[in-house]
Amino acid sequence: MKKICIALIGLFILTAFQLVAHSNIQFENLGNKIIVHYESEKYQQREEHNDIYKMIALYSDTAKILIDNFNISIYSKQGKFLHSTNKSNCPLVLSNSCPLELLSSENWVEIVNHYVMRELKAYQIRIRTKIENDEEIAILDNIDFEIIPIDKTDLPNGVSQAFLPIYKSFIDNFDTSYLYDLPIRKSKMLIISHQDLLNNPNPAIAEYLQDFIDWKSAKGISIVTADIETIGNTTTQIKNYIQNAYDTWEIPPDYLLLIGDVDDNYEIPSWYISTEHDVTDHPYTLLAGNDYFPEILVGRISIDNLIEFPTVLNKILDYEKRPCLDDPEWLTRALVVAGNYSTSPPTPTTPIKTSRWLREKLLNFGYTQVDTVFYPPTASGTTEITAFINNHLGFVNYRGWGDANGWHWPEFQIPDVQALTNDSYLPVITSFVCNTGDFANSVDPCFGEAWLRLGTPMGPKGGVIFIGPSDLHTSTKYNNSISSGFYYGLLDENILGFGSAVLRGKLELYNNFPLNRESGDKVEFYFHVYNILGDPSLSMWTKIPEEINCDLPDEISIGTNYLEFNLPNMDGGIVTARKDDEFHVNEIIESGQAILYITPQTEGDMEVVITKGNYIPFIDTINIVSEPTDVGLSNYNILGDGIVNPGDNITLEITLQNHGTQSVNSVSAELSTNNQFVNITTNSADFGTINPTATATANYQFELMSNCPDNEVLEFTLNISTGNISKFEIIVTGLAFEIDTVIVDDANGILDPGEQKEITVSIENIGSSDAVNLTGILTALTDAVNIIDSTGDFGNIVSSDIGQANFTVMAYEDCFVGRNAGFRIDLTDGNGLVSSVSFSLEIGEVDSTAPTGPDGYGYFAYDSNDTEYSECPTYQWYEIDPNQGGDGTVILMRDDVSHTIELPFDFTYYGVAHDTITICSNGWISFMPTWMTNFRNWSIPSALGAYAMAAPYWDDLQGEYNPADSSYADMRICYYYDTENSRFIIEWNDCFDHSGIFLEKFEIVLYDPAIYQTQDGNGEIQFNYHTINNPDATSNYATVGIENLDQSDGLLYTYANIYSASATPLDNELAIKFTTDPPDNYVGIDDNETVLATGIKLYQNYPNPFNPKTCIKYSLTKSANVCLKIYNIKGEFVKTLLDERQKSGYHNVIWDGNHYKNKAVNSGIYFYRLKVDDKVIDTRKCLLLK
Repeated sequence: MKKICIALIGLFILTAFQLVAHSNIQFENLGNKIIVHYESEKYQQREEHNDIYKMIALYSDTAKILIDNFNISIYSKQGKFLHSTNKSNCPLVLSNSCPLELLSSENWVEIVNHYVMRELKAYQIRIRTKIENDEEIAILDNIDFEIIPIDKTDLPNGVSQAFLPIYKSFIDNFDTSYLYDLPIRKSKMLIISHQDLLNNPNPAIAEYLQDFIDWKSAKGISIVTADIETIGNTTTQIKNYIQNAYDTWEIPPDYLLLIGDVDDNYEIPSWYISTEHDVTDHPYTLLAGNDYFPEILVGRISIDNLIEFPTVLNKILDYEKRPCLDDPEWLTRALVVAGNYSTSPPTPTTPIKTSRWLREKLLNFGYTQVDTVFYPPTASGTTEITAFINNHLGFVNYRGWGDANGWHWPEFQIPDVQALTNDSYLPVITSFVCNTGDFANSVDPCFGEAWLRLGTPMGPKGGVIFIGPSDLHTSTKYNNSISSGFYYGLLDENILGFGSAVLRGKLELYNNFPLNRESGDKVEFYFHVYNILGDPSLSMWTKIPEEINCDLPDEISIGTNYLEFNLPNMDGGIVTARKDDEFHVNEIIESGQAILYITPQTEGDMEVVITKGNYIPFIDTINIVSEPTDVGLSNYNILGDGIVNPGDNITLEITLQNHGTQSVNSVSAELSTNNQFVNITTNSADFGTINPTATATANYQFELMSNCPDNEVLEFTLNISTGNISKFEIIVTGLAFEIDTVIVDDANGILDPGEQKEITVSIENIGSSDAVNLTGILTALTDAVNIIDSTGDFGNIVSSDIGQANFTVMAYEDCFVGRNAGFRIDLTDGNGLVSSVSFSLEIGEVDSTAPTGPDGYGYFAYDSNDTEYSECPTYQWYEIDPNQGGDGTVILMRDDVSHTIELPFDFTYYGVAHDTITICSNGWISFMPTWMTNFRNWSIPSALGAYAMAAPYWDDLQGEYNPADSSYADMRICYYYDTENSRFIIEWNDCFDHSGIFLEKFEIVLYDPAIYQTQDGNGEIQFNYHTINNPDATSNYATVGIENLDQSDGLLYTYANIYSASATPLDNELAIKFTTDPPDNYVGIDDNETVLATGIKLYQNYPNPFNPKTCIKYSLTKSANVCLKIYNIKGEFVKTLLDERQKSGYHNVIWDGNHYKNKAVNSGIYFYRLKVDDKVIDTRKCLLLK
């Protein structure tokens, strides 16, 4: 078949394969290229038809699309099917008179947006599902194409600590992406203001700014200042300076802080968007790509005079550095204000509902008091709001109606802010409502500025920071989305940085409105109009802060070159040491450890600061003293080419310096390391006599093992005969490869179940060393496939070149279509140097006859089209409405009603047993009692909506409309316990969509887990659709799927009329079954293994479920080599718990819920597998539930 290439210029990211549940596009990562398959839903002619958009991540500057095949069906304008056709190449131009069968592939697939967000680069593809001319309508049935990189670029040398939590939240495959292994880069802030503020001659003013700079530096954020008198005072000139900083600085700024208003004495100009002239600082952050994703986080300290300037700076220091702990409970108190108010119909109903959701979320998190002021019923509310804030609290949130003057109903406006007396108890103000952040408004200060500026340098009041939009006519649904994303990021994802949390809120908007992402559409608009008033790097408190325990020496000598810290449970914190102008160093705490390499030159105090979110800053000093005898490390060099390669014999030149006041005779030093790849052959050397301030040099030698990996950090310790100890590190440059392509030698390029095929693997040498006679051994990381020929010869691959080798693999016949099979190639070259690469292949070609999922926990969705799988449900309608002959109990529900009932049996859902459910009129149930009645549907998972939700048809449903009296009939929601068949049924009857045109009739069936048993004890759920439509094009159609107990995971079947390739579109007489029983029983393994039946036993872990630790017990009948490993639900390796020889008897090991990089894994099902003397004994399942 002829293939068509389309050249694409852009920036991409290489990602591992991931089936994305909210799209009917499926992606498979084969080496560097991504295979894309689109399968259409059944054609239904309607006025609005949605194109499919998908963000693709691929690591390349230039790429091409290679189209394998596409099929279209032609219909008349009246909807009559005419014929189908398979196409490979046709004219590009479509006119109203062009026959639709001549449509080319380029008409159906195009690149519409290129997204770059700092280190993250991605592309959005649009697949058009319908094209029409004057006479006919063409529907795209399916299309297969490949996205292939052409010109790859160098990876970034680090990842921003400010953006890292956003990547984790936004990228589905973060743990397998290139971002995961990038080192965390130290942070930087660019401050832009006026000379009069940055270099003020008044010492009192200058001191406040210097204190702010010193504090941010102590937190690991280096500061650069620039004044507009030097860089230029127009938006273009300022943007050009920021652009140059981002493009050329070794560490691009993470944060941009603008100090000054848009008018008056300290004007810092801003930008304007839309016909309403809304002010925005967002364009300053758009520094890469042609999109609206920011590369830096911007905030504005909007001040008009020299009193406000130090006031705001000191409020930030009061909040972050010295939080007021006279009443520590203030940090666990919050206020939620909301008004269901409008100047004209319709009156919104969701501000109070969203605020109740937030209150519940804060209380569940651990807040001790969350007060509310709601309209209705409260008419004014000013007195109550004032009292709550003056009583001290950490957060104030508002949803409702507002403008630049403040909040309208409940009423709280600028004069009320200015009358506050809350002193140093400074709350974070989140005002997700119209116009309250409009710092260019004629109302000056605007509402947000009033919070920020209030107080004096010595008498702070008001708030510490503010977020609100500049636009006067924002929409409730978009504000709700941003608000929920902000607080979900803060409370559930521990995103404590204010600027990062605001961006998380905007990305929640992006996720929830896939049909409004185009340039100039709503998502871009809200990215611009929501502006931060305050410091974007501010770290928010969400708990009463804990103390940091750290023992430091009172003094050290000038010759000391390191400080070592042992700080358990402090990962991600920052350790900083600073002494005058001699040095300022900081490191991120990893695995509870940090080493600071210092270079003191003189006596004096060195300040040490340790910071971490929700911990009181640790600030102490160490006295640097001069000793009579003080010899320390001055320098070290690698002789020769200066590069440390595996397999080399290295000569290391060490220079010592005498920092003492006396000469030292017969100086010697001994070199040591604990690194397993290093063999020190010359471990001691004599340096002779070293006079005061003088240096002496000597050489050491060590061998580096050929199997040492690339980028290995070699830590050395130098014990000097004078008693001093010095430390230093060397980084190894070894063999490094990455997958270029993986090609399956088959007509369809796919490894199908039951097939044995040769695969050609191409790898690129991305290291600095040439590989000679490189061979590879292929290992399967799942027992769903078998390796027939595991050895491949790649030959010689010089640096930056590509080599390839062939292997033969087989997929077992009962492996389910869509399983992601992982592989690893262990590489060895002729010099004994080693490396490895990994890749994955999707088994089979996914279409609507394959199961959907799994989610992170392990749920799959089988619909009644998945007939080749034993879990395939059969559609059978169980009528329970008494009006139609059923025996159920009827709950008459009006619009937006929820009702909680008891279940007749315990139902286990996401590992937790439940005995009640809440039924909502809007097409969903929750396994937790809730007051929520959310009519607006969101994606799954999403911050908004009920916890532990199962949604057969979540949309705004209502009873039948009676035009005679403009009333709505009740909906008939029925439930019934079928004791004979041990199942509980909930039916939605007499329900209409929001337009009142389409009747929706559907039901949920819960099967008693005690009777219908699954492998892990979770209950099975079936959705049955009697009469179904999905017409709500203006509000993302309906949501179908299930969501876990904390909204961090779920299995989405459809949202915004978008389906996964494996999902059959909603239709009458469709059934969907959700179960944790997988379509096959294969799991991840290390190699081809066989099960050994012996007296050796692996026991069930305890506790189970667990959080965060569990104990795994096993017994040995004799001494043996024992290996115990953890795998996730997809069969991917997580962690080796132990790999050592042990004696006979009972043993146990603790798994702390972390993977091998010591980062916490997500909630879900995991497997632990015991091998003894290279034989598999048993594999068991455990459940992590956070």
